[in-house]
Amino acid sequence: MAIDLAHRYRAELHVAVLEPVPLAPITIAEIEDARAHARSESAPIIERAKQLARLKDVLIVTHVITGKGMQGLEELIATCRLDLLVVGSRLYPGFLERLVAAPWRLAHNVPCPVLVVK
Repeated sequence: MAIDLAHRYRAELHVAVLEPVPLAPITIAEIEDARAHARSESAPIIERAKQLARLKDVLIVTHVITGKGMQGLEELIATCRLDLLVVGSRLYPGFLERLVAAPWRLAHNVPCPVLVVK
């Protein structure tokens, strides 16, 4: 869906992958393990997005947001000056639930429309 919109409007597509970190890690290894696990799960999804983008002649830019959740997403939107935020829940269902549970924060803190997809 996002690739089709980018193609239709000749826009670049930014794909953000959220890497959660343990809330109270005891060792650096715990953080590194969590990041490695997130990257191993997200790599095939990012590669598939890149393949689809090439087919549609869409420029794709990937971003990794580590451990910041909502704040990292807001920073990305502000930095990249996005026109539309498409939020999916494929990797981290809990993240989408937190977004939906706090729609006022998302709506008030990002300067663009938000589309939430399953």
